[in-house]
Amino acid sequence: MPRRRRPEDQVNQLLDELLADYSSPEQILGKQGLLKQLTQQVVERALQAELSHHLQSKTEPVPSEPDRPGKRQNSPNGKHHPLL
Repeated sequence: MPRRRRPEDQVNQLLDELLADYSSPEQILGKQGLLKQLTQQVVERALQAELSHHLQSKTEPVPSEPDRPGKRQNSPNGKHHPLL
């Protein structure tokens, strides 16, 4: 059975492959450089994952004011509602 590589080794190998195509600092750090592209992709994937998680999570609806247990009605003696 083949031995699994450590995550650090995989990251280093991927970085070496990416950087082989770029020869100048401008290509790596410039306005449209590799670093900006990678950052944009990471942020977009994180936001997409967060949105997917948010849409998949099942939350219970918050009960309306009168239905909330322990919440008193806003009336001075319990019989009449205040006039606003």
